[in-house]
Amino acid sequence: MTDTQTPAKPQHTGTVIPLPEVPPGVEVIHDVSFGPHERQAYDVYLPEGAERPLPVVVFFHPGAWQRRDKRAGRTNRPSARSCKTSSN
Repeated sequence: MTDTQTPAKPQHTGTVIPLPEVPPGVEVIHDVSFGPHERQAYDVYLPEGAERPLPVVVFFHPGAWQRRDKRAGRTNRPSARSCKTSSN
């Protein structure tokens, strides 16, 4: 039976892949909570100075509870400069 109460722990100790930098012109709102556990949080990436409604792109971290974290969703692609982007 699966234990759903114990937080996942990293299993992979291989090569460390550096996290992408947040591109210039992007504002980040860190750790917006969506649940009771400290790791149940997402980051929001917004174009700096955006004043109108924007489309939203949601990135779900596909780490299988073993590799990296939500910061791996950082991007230097134009989407982070033209729409709201949420990384979980």
